[in-house]
Amino acid sequence: MQKKEFFLEVIFPAKLRQTFTYKPITDNTLHYFKGQRVLVPLQKRLVIGFVHQIHFNRPDYKLRSITQIIDTKPIFPGELYLFLEKLSDYYLAPLGMVLDSALPFEIKMQKFRTFYPIGNSKLNAPYQDVFDIIVQRPGISFSALKLKFEKASLNKALNALKLSHYIEEKPDFSAAKVKKKVQKTIYLATGFDSDPINSRGVKQQEIINYLKENNQIHHDRISFFSASAIKALRDKGMITIEENDVTMDHLMDQFLIKQKTIQLNEEQEKVYEKIDQAIKVGRYKGFLLHGVTGSGKTEVYIKLIESALKMDKCAIILVPEIALTTHLANRFFGAFGNKIAVWHSNLSSIERSNIWHKIASGEIRIVIGARSALFMPMHNLGLIIVDEEHEQSYKQQNPAPRYHARDAALLRGSLSHSVVLLGSATPSLETHYNALMGKLEKLVIPNRFTSVRPNRLHLVDIKKEFEHTTSPYLPFSKFLLEKIQEKLQKGQQILLFHNRRGYSNFLLCNQCGWSPKCSHCDITLTYHKNINQMVCHYCDHWEKIPHQCPECGNRKFLYPGFGTQKVETILEKRFPKIKIARLDMDSTARRGHMQKVLQDFEKGEIQVIVGTQMIAKGLDFPNVSLVGVLNADIGLFLPDFRSREKVFQLLHQVSGRAGRGNIAGEVIIQTYNPEDFTVNCALQQDIVKFINNEYSERNQMNYPPFARLATINFAGKNEARVRQISQDTAAFLQTHNQQKMEILGPVSNPISKIKNLFRYFILLKSRKEIDPSGANLRRLITLLLQNEFYSKTSSVNISVDIDPQGLL
Repeated sequence: MQKKEFFLEVIFPAKLRQTFTYKPITDNTLHYFKGQRVLVPLQKRLVIGFVHQIHFNRPDYKLRSITQIIDTKPIFPGELYLFLEKLSDYYLAPLGMVLDSALPFEIKMQKFRTFYPIGNSKLNAPYQDVFDIIVQRPGISFSALKLKFEKASLNKALNALKLSHYIEEKPDFSAAKVKKKVQKTIYLATGFDSDPINSRGVKQQEIINYLKENNQIHHDRISFFSASAIKALRDKGMITIEENDVTMDHLMDQFLIKQKTIQLNEEQEKVYEKIDQAIKVGRYKGFLLHGVTGSGKTEVYIKLIESALKMDKCAIILVPEIALTTHLANRFFGAFGNKIAVWHSNLSSIERSNIWHKIASGEIRIVIGARSALFMPMHNLGLIIVDEEHEQSYKQQNPAPRYHARDAALLRGSLSHSVVLLGSATPSLETHYNALMGKLEKLVIPNRFTSVRPNRLHLVDIKKEFEHTTSPYLPFSKFLLEKIQEKLQKGQQILLFHNRRGYSNFLLCNQCGWSPKCSHCDITLTYHKNINQMVCHYCDHWEKIPHQCPECGNRKFLYPGFGTQKVETILEKRFPKIKIARLDMDSTARRGHMQKVLQDFEKGEIQVIVGTQMIAKGLDFPNVSLVGVLNADIGLFLPDFRSREKVFQLLHQVSGRAGRGNIAGEVIIQTYNPEDFTVNCALQQDIVKFINNEYSERNQMNYPPFARLATINFAGKNEARVRQISQDTAAFLQTHNQQKMEILGPVSNPISKIKNLFRYFILLKSRKEIDPSGANLRRLITLLLQNEFYSKTSSVNISVDIDPQGLL
């Protein structure tokens, strides 16, 4: 029976939202499936696309055939592909871009430039040498040619040869190879105990003699012997070389493996049993685990993962920061060994490639990592844990898809019939509200795991303290300095939190008040003392310190405000014998630096850590007895409806870093606004009071969790053009706003220019009573995306953000 003719709908990893139809390769042994990567002709190029649909409806135009099949096995398990489809629908991101984002770079096909001779004519210098190699090695790649010629002159030669029709260039697509870190060990061949070859060279004889005395040549000594002699002996069958893949061993060497017998207390046990029962049922269920800081949520996580493994299920653990990935991984490696892998952007290409393939093959069954770990091709997924679910870093900003990993985890859990556990000491208002509405089951661990009394909390009015005096140790109050001295004398450790990096907020001429601004962004430059430069924290533009003020010629400058660098410098002067470390985006740019600092801190080799919000959550050090918040007001008065929530969560979380062992902890919060409601709620650890107040205000103002939000963002180099396009877009939305949603703007962003691009945005609000899932909101925006008007705005970049986490 003749097989029915079928066709393939292909999508591409680009902003294109349409599909393209192709004929399959005529080979009955080939299989096609959703998400399969294929090489296809598009206009005059060969490009990689994804198979999206297989159907039997021949279009009424001439079809082209796919050129090559890349995947013979699915790279997206069935539920993962469905999850990515729904993610694309919800966040209004082209499916091809979503699929592409789910694949790490190391797994994607690599495109190579290759060159072929058209003839073998003799050329005049200077291009004959390049042409000769191409004749000798047809299909040679550009990277191979670069090994023989300087890049600039090579490009010039290749362009000239192509224009003269002596050579042609063709793209070559090759799958990325799985690289491994291999250790070799050399042994004498089995049965070798004589010396049959008297003519053997001196270097070969050295190897034989060494092996007779030591039984083996370990990998770290192989380089001491001649490589050619080793090869000769192996070819003669006199030695064997054993190769061991130690890629994952190398990864595990990064961690301080913490093996700890876990004995849950009564409160933990109740929570564990409730969630464990849901895992055993094998159906989707969402939980909110509201455990106070230090309540032992990690121990509950580990026991639940053990339970999932016993049922042959896999688990994903999401953490908001790379730093927390490493810190938490110490505990998980101690419990699960090589069954677990860490996934984040700081891994090397070799590490990422190996981990992905081991996950896809089922060899690794537990993944802990940042938000992209949610895209791992796990089979038989049974448990997803989102630790510190309230964290803003779970939201992907750029590029699309602009998903929130917490919400995406709930979606993947529902599709994979998994239990999803959201854990936090300070749940986001949206998660708290979902628990109130019954969408999540709320479980509480109200007390700390240890029997140590709760932390003592102090509020210091720094405005009042420095009203009549100037301290050489600003920004430290006298009270905080005394407490630091006291704890250091007891051999205890300290965390100092200041959510602003750099040395000084800005540079200021003390005569005319001039301050340098970034030439690319609408923001002042921050002074960094360690590199003696002014840096923009939005585009990384930097400038040298001027010799004199460009406005008035004055040579004296002030350095007002302070960042973590200045805090570190002041502390080093005040406590010269104490080892102090700094953790912020600047100090942790070097790979492994944060991990080294945290390990040294845990060993007691560092007494004080000064850091930004990366030290505010997840860190568990039993010898920390004091946490100091140098300025609780940072971020409090930003023009964003979530600003107070963020500050409350930060203050609450960082306060929980003290007193986690057998030492009573103290927390000192310095503020210029001691009467502020948010600061006092954080001081009193009164989360219910804070949430109820926020609910009241947000309900009146039509903000989440009572409404769905979306922003349409505009950016371009011509401000007038950006403003006009944003106004035209607002007019279109108002015209088609049948559901009478609230549409605000367009307005200029609070930071109106970043990286030479002027920025405007439109805010859309859709009340949940009318539009529970946000379908009406997305339907209106989809009309815009499909309209001809939208496609004619190439000079202005327009992006859509569903459920934005901020309006700055």
